[in-house]
Amino acid sequence: GATINIVGWLLMFGIFSGTLSQALGSVVVCYSITQLAATFFETGSVIPNLDAFSLHEGRIVTIQKTFMGLGTSVIAAIFNAFYLNTDLKWFFLSLCVLSGVAGGLGAWIIRRPQLDPTVTCRGLNVAEELRSRYDTPFYYCIGLLFVNIAFLFTIDLVGAVHPVGDSARVAFGIVAIVLSAAFFGVMVLLPKRHSRSAQAAHEDAAAAFDDDDQRIYSPRITDFEQAAAAAVAAHDVPIVRNVHGLVKNVRRPEMWLMWYVSFATWGAMTLVNANTMEIYKATTGPKNVVASQNGVFVSLFGIGSALGRVFVGLLKEPLRRRMGKEIWWMFPIAPTLMTAGMPLFLFMSGSALRVPMLVVGFATGIAWGATVLIIKRLFTEPGRHYSFLYTAGMLTPVFFNLWLFSSTYEHHSESQHQLRRSDCDGVECILVPVLVCTALNAVAIAVAFVAVRRFELGSIFVDAPVDGDGGTAIAARGDEKHVNADLTEALHPGSQDDVQPEKVQG
Repeated sequence: GATINIVGWLLMFGIFSGTLSQALGSVVVCYSITQLAATFFETGSVIPNLDAFSLHEGRIVTIQKTFMGLGTSVIAAIFNAFYLNTDLKWFFLSLCVLSGVAGGLGAWIIRRPQLDPTVTCRGLNVAEELRSRYDTPFYYCIGLLFVNIAFLFTIDLVGAVHPVGDSARVAFGIVAIVLSAAFFGVMVLLPKRHSRSAQAAHEDAAAAFDDDDQRIYSPRITDFEQAAAAAVAAHDVPIVRNVHGLVKNVRRPEMWLMWYVSFATWGAMTLVNANTMEIYKATTGPKNVVASQNGVFVSLFGIGSALGRVFVGLLKEPLRRRMGKEIWWMFPIAPTLMTAGMPLFLFMSGSALRVPMLVVGFATGIAWGATVLIIKRLFTEPGRHYSFLYTAGMLTPVFFNLWLFSSTYEHHSESQHQLRRSDCDGVECILVPVLVCTALNAVAIAVAFVAVRRFELGSIFVDAPVDGDGGTAIAARGDEKHVNADLTEALHPGSQDDVQPEKVQG
């Protein structure tokens, strides 16, 4: 990701310095390279972090997925502070340097022994009873995240309604850099390591089980075995996961149910996020548009998205621990909010558009945050399955933006004899795209509930192989007779307390 990103920004530097062709096609290709790198950064960092901090998955999503959206606002603040009145080539060169430093640092961290999937760390990915040891560092990061959200939203709002001088822009940029760098402060809050001898003694004590619950561990601890060891230490049943690859799972209906929901929710996101100004013009009238107001809409959409990701991350653990529900129960929330929020664009105008912008943005954040956690919960190979859902995201700009919205908007613009095709007056300019998005998301609600129902029944897990046939994520026990009981208990904790083993076998 770092290598591709550096190449992309160097090419952009060459274009704006006059070394390379400045044709539109050249800019599109070079910018596309940087977007390709962004995918490497996201998937290549989120999945390893969720593995390394498996007891804190909700917190990881809260911090990392939220900051992926806020990063745009941070870069915008830096641009306004130091590059607004300079040659753009220097901005792209600075992005090249930033990509190299951030990518190199990330690659170095991921290669650390602590992030090796065979290494366990008590309180992070095993020994759930010690999870609270890391509460303070995570509280610090999440609190700092809220400070960043509030600050970036404030400067966007101030800049939209009041002219900002050069000195104020520089001050905003410096504060944005300081707040971002403040995340390094979490290192001083990390708990001190126990001595190796003390840790080994504790692990030996935790490894003593009754004969019925004995586990056999291989020298190389797999991701499943880590989960099993943690569950045993907490006197709980290991998490059930599908162990098959993408080639087999793509033939399952569950994958396509998730794909459709992703297509509907991400499509509505793409349509609104890429056309805020056009929606503003159509509902308010081109002559009544205030350019600064559009900046508020964009900022509100971003803040809503950030809050949606925070919502998912903070609710994940209470959902499972207090309510006994898995993360996939959050799957229908995003299409429900999209179905409620999209029609509001047809009835609101002017500053009132802030409401649907915030609602759709919030739904977007929930969709992004919940999807990766659901995939991580369902599969032992989450990266490939997560990437498969990205094909839905690849199609949304073509279907929703280029074909659905642009063609409809330009058709009505031409029929009104507007001087510019970017101007269109009246709700009819956006009526068809909004109704299509609403209908697709309304169907996605039902589809999401069907998917949740199938997850609850365990249909995506039932044909996982038992030990000796490729490994298993169904049961930590080495014999086949416990598989059905473990499956039922893991999906519905406590349901086997009063059930006779003979009934479970049946």
